Amino acid sequence: SNEYKELSIKVSVCGLAGVGKSCTLLHLTGARTDLLNVKHVETSGIQILSVKWPIKVKNGPIHLFNINLWDIAHKNSQYYMQQDSKNGSHVRLYFISATDHKSYLYVYQQLEKDRDFPMISLVIITKTDNNEKYQLSEDDLKSLNKEFNCQILRISNFPISNLPFYSQRSVCNILNTITTSVLRK
Repeated sequence: SNEYKELSIKVSVCGLAGVGKSCTLLHLTGARTDLLNVKHVETSGIQILSVKWPIKVKNGPIHLFNINLWDIAHKNSQYYMQQDSKNGSHVRLYFISATDHKSYLYVYQQLEKDRDFPMISLVIITKTDNNEKYQLSEDDLKSLNKEFNCQILRISNFPISNLPFYSQRSVCNILNTITTSVLRK
């Protein structure tokens, strides 16, 4: 059947400045980041990006998700995250750079603060191709998974003109994980 259901979900983003949050969100929404001439621009305020993503449920309808991705400037995030945890997001994406152990510690602390709130937590590890600068261990990731029971996704960045490139497979994996997690809950 061609029946479908539309669902809107709010996805908030958490992580230190410079870990790849905004760049990843641009890729998830299909933005042409290869046209940008900058390596890093810090987000100011709150930027909301949207993408529609269909999921077909076996023997059920197609679910068309309107995913609203809330990219919050790190310097403004503490107050907003507290308010949002109580009555906001369906999903929170926590970003860790594989080349910055401080970003792991920050996300670990934030997951502890968010433990009692009813939202889906997904961890995205960025900058995984820079092996010589890798600062995360497999034990770090196992600890996150065990302590907070959160799914961990890794993104491979292949530099093109000094900008990360995300494969279509990585984009699909993240959007599928977000939407199927919401359907399961």
